[in-house]
Amino acid sequence: MEINNLNIELKRKIMSHREINKSAIARKYGIDRHTVSRHLNKIEGTIKKRKRRDCKIIEYENQIIDMLLDGCIIKSIYMFLLNRAAIEDLKTYSNLKQYVRRWYSEYFVEGKHLTPRYRYETPPGEQLQFDWVIPLSLHLKDGTLLTFNLWNATLGFSRKHFYKITETIAEKDVRNCLIESIIYFGGVPSTPAK
Repeated sequence: MEINNLNIELKRKIMSHREINKSAIARKYGIDRHTVSRHLNKIEGTIKKRKRRDCKIIEYENQIIDMLLDGCIIKSIYMFLLNRAAIEDLKTYSNLKQYVRRWYSEYFVEGKHLTPRYRYETPPGEQLQFDWVIPLSLHLKDGTLLTFNLWNATLGFSRKHFYKITETIAEKDVRNCLIESIIYFGGVPSTPAK
């Protein structure tokens, strides 16, 4: 409520072309005179825009913009530039991150970094990897120790997983787990990995 009153008083003084004593208004409202100055600048529309400092990052401006338009994240831009520039030019990762977010925010491509990046170059439905995670031990709250084996099957392209817990790792368990994996994934891939 005090801020609204401050804004109203400042607007009245501007409209009546009266001299504005920022220190007196600050004492009246119990705030700092810089706060009064900031509100006065907002009302008059004379907020000063910060000037970009000269720094070595400007030398890499075209590369940064191109990489941002390609959907690269700031960390990958930093690592790319680190291989091509001296560490003194870039300083630290946080330094580059603040600079890019401040001066190149209009070049960020929305959602492009959310597209999945696959580690394996196999086409969909071609590869299935399976293995045992053995043995796993789990202590319950009451102190009981459970020991079990975990079957893990993973598709090579989408990295979709299937897990199954078994007591033993006999041949019948391998067969059952493989059949349940095939049912879960909806078919047999053309090349199962070993």
